[in-house]
Amino acid sequence: MTNLQHGDGDKPASASSAALKLIEDQLAEERATKAALEARANTVITSAGTLTTLLFALGALATKSNTYDLPDLAKGLLVMAVFCFLLAILFALRAAAPATYSELSVKSLQAVATVEAFNAPATEAEPKIAAALVEVIDGARTGNKKKADHLNRAVRVELAAATVLAIAVIVVLVA
Repeated sequence: MTNLQHGDGDKPASASSAALKLIEDQLAEERATKAALEARANTVITSAGTLTTLLFALGALATKSNTYDLPDLAKGLLVMAVFCFLLAILFALRAAAPATYSELSVKSLQAVATVEAFNAPATEAEPKIAAALVEVIDGARTGNKKKADHLNRAVRVELAAATVLAIAVIVVLVA
């Protein structure tokens, strides 16, 4: 008996269980990707929010002193940095926002939870199950791509904000 045969004669082994396992693994990977993207987006929100708060505190300290006048260039750069941090937060919020991903409907699940469905041959049921799961994966990948695009924008804008902030600090230090 070869590896490609069942115990019942010359009938080749079905690849359906391997195919279903691959599809299920892909679905699990897409769900994990969604969670990871949302966690990273929350990190951007936290860091950008913290830096924006620190900028407001710096602005309050700078305006409180009567003897120190913040250079106009630094003021403009700080305003730009705040704007960029707020934009980064906006993109990150879009990445972290709950999204309705395509899932199997209750009606579809009820259809496979019948006695008839359980008694159907695997060669009849497995392709239907696989097709339904592939549809769910397609929806998850589409949703994850949108989240990843928003996260990518958030990170780039946050980097721009940090760069502008660093330049502002240099302007203040050399003034």
